[in-house]
Amino acid sequence: MGKVSSRFQQVGAMTRKDHVVLVSGLHTQEYADAEIVLSYPSLAFLFSRKLAGKIEEWRPRLTFDVVVGAEHGGAYVGFLVAATYAHMTGSKARFVIARKQKSGRFIFDKADARFLRGKRALLVDDVVSEGTTFRRAGEALRRVGATVVAGAVWLNRSRYSNPKRLGVPALVALEQYPLRTWAPGECRRSGPCSKSVPINTTIGHGKEFLARQAAHKRP
Repeated sequence: MGKVSSRFQQVGAMTRKDHVVLVSGLHTQEYADAEIVLSYPSLAFLFSRKLAGKIEEWRPRLTFDVVVGAEHGGAYVGFLVAATYAHMTGSKARFVIARKQKSGRFIFDKADARFLRGKRALLVDDVVSEGTTFRRAGEALRRVGATVVAGAVWLNRSRYSNPKRLGVPALVALEQYPLRTWAPGECRRSGPCSKSVPINTTIGHGKEFLARQAAHKRP
């Protein structure tokens, strides 16, 4: 466990022996709850400043015109990263929010969509595990004519060494701390589902998962 994941744990933002459904639909017993970290502004600023510094280390091979924060947590992190990066480097890169719809798709306000055409975007989120948010926000950027040049996160919980598996051509992260996950079928055979561990409906996407299950069972 590295410095970022340790700080998550210190403030109660790292759950263990739980049963959480991720946005990808995968099940896990651990969850890094960035919303808790964001409730500690000094810690959120510290992580974001360090991430901006790491992005600066990638210059000049990484250049971008705009920082895009994916709702919800990524919007806060994206703004902090954009602001601190501008302060460090004098960058004129703008900040734009990718707005999440109930369907899970991302869209942009009309003025932002016009601005994004032809721009190189750095896509920011708080934590990445399977890359679902990056892929969906990246699709939204491509629809308006922008190009994703890299993703950036506080904590990379994926198992992948190739960032393209997460939907971005390159990934800047403060720490990689892989997450053990199960697909629904695997979960029933050997994961927390097989042990009848209740699904957490207050964090992650357990509430939506259970609602879909209930809908499928209706006659």
